[in-house]
Amino acid sequence: MKESSTPIIKSPMDDYLDAVYQGRNAWWRYASSIALILTMWLVIGSIPVFLFGAYLLMDGNPDSKLTTLGFAGVSPLIVMFVILSSYLFFFAAIFISVRFIHARPFRSLITPQPRINWSRLFAGFTFWFIIAGLVTIFEAILYPSRYVFSFDPNKFIIFAFFALLLIPIQASCEELFFRGYLMQGLGLRFRSIVLLPLVSGLIFGMLHLANPEMSVPSGAWMLGVSYFLVGFFAALITLMDGGLELALGLHIANNLYTALVANTTVSALASESIFKVNEIDPFFGLISLIIGMVIFYLLAFIIFPKLNRTSKPEIIFQEE
Repeated sequence: MKESSTPIIKSPMDDYLDAVYQGRNAWWRYASSIALILTMWLVIGSIPVFLFGAYLLMDGNPDSKLTTLGFAGVSPLIVMFVILSSYLFFFAAIFISVRFIHARPFRSLITPQPRINWSRLFAGFTFWFIIAGLVTIFEAILYPSRYVFSFDPNKFIIFAFFALLLIPIQASCEELFFRGYLMQGLGLRFRSIVLLPLVSGLIFGMLHLANPEMSVPSGAWMLGVSYFLVGFFAALITLMDGGLELALGLHIANNLYTALVANTTVSALASESIFKVNEIDPFFGLISLIIGMVIFYLLAFIIFPKLNRTSKPEIIFQEE
């Protein structure tokens, strides 16, 4: 009598990390890709910033200048174009690396499935946008002097139009690279639903240590912890969900909410937001972030769980 074999049931984390096998994974491909991505993002992508900074030094206008905290005396719309232009190079580099160096579908950074789960992405966006709004309302009730109504319809409409085009690209690039490309690559060496998010959070947090808001007089370490937690949480929900859609929605919602609804007066990206927040409270921010992540988890995985996958991941093994 023939022994029956027990089928191997893979976790969503394994399905997502196994998406790398839709392409080629020799070490030199990762070395070449990372070199290309960092060069196009941080070197070539910085050229517009340097050129604009040089222009401000020579334009003869004492009000417009480049400071240690960013650009001063310049329209937020122009600043957004200059700063976010680097992400167009970033996106192009990720695409070239995945499609041509690794020879795998670009979609595999987001999901191992044949199709992107757009409803999951929009759910992540909606959940976090609502949570951010509730945090704003609660903080405004506790500390009403922190929020200043700064809505200018003419400036807001124009800024919002371009923000809706550029900010999703910026947020998506960070998710595609940190929670997609790097985390899937690391998954070739080790698989841990704790260690992978820890590494992702540390890298993401360190890259934000130079942000202007880190110059707050006290509690800067709590801001650093907040950035780490955002990276950690985005990686964790990606592995738990078996896809990047939730993290993409969360990140896009967070950046758009900040840019359009309530931005701080000291920010990495100045904007024509409806409200200006004139005080950064690292402690309140950290506590509200932790509570927000708990609520997001409950909404995404308990109250509104993911839709059932109707098809198996499309894993095509390729030889070098």
